[in-house]
Amino acid sequence: MIKKDDKNIKTIKVLLIEDNKEDIRTITRFLEQSKRLKADIETVDSIQKANKVMLHDKMDIIIFDLNIQGIKFEELIDNIDKNNLSIPHIVITDERDEDLGIEAVKKGAQDYLVRSELSERILRRALIYSLERHEILELSLIHISEPTRPERIGGGLVGGEKKI
Repeated sequence: MIKKDDKNIKTIKVLLIEDNKEDIRTITRFLEQSKRLKADIETVDSIQKANKVMLHDKMDIIIFDLNIQGIKFEELIDNIDKNNLSIPHIVITDERDEDLGIEAVKKGAQDYLVRSELSERILRRALIYSLERHEILELSLIHISEPTRPERIGGGLVGGEKKI
């Protein structure tokens, strides 16, 4: 659950799906350096382990590498989307795979980040913006799904049929 303390620092639970130890250290270091986010990071190296974690723990956001060994892009995206529709996610790509990042966004990812361009600032902004966009989207979906109730005005109904 996302929390804000009195210094406007967001506390978030991040699931990092990454199998490269150096990338794990880099992303973790960036999140630890942030003065606007306090991230509780759970790291796993496979989708199967990620699904187990999400069964037992509520995550605010998922960051995952599109180049995890042993799984194809389509399987990875479909697995994340199918099992975790209510959790926003950000994908990490290599420069040569930037088109896959764009495709991931088209399939539901909140954002994609190019590994070679990653910095604390870029990661922090992507996380904050993704969480905010996701919250706005959820609120708009709740609003759309609520049935409209007709309001009585001057003996008739607004938004419904007039009764005679």
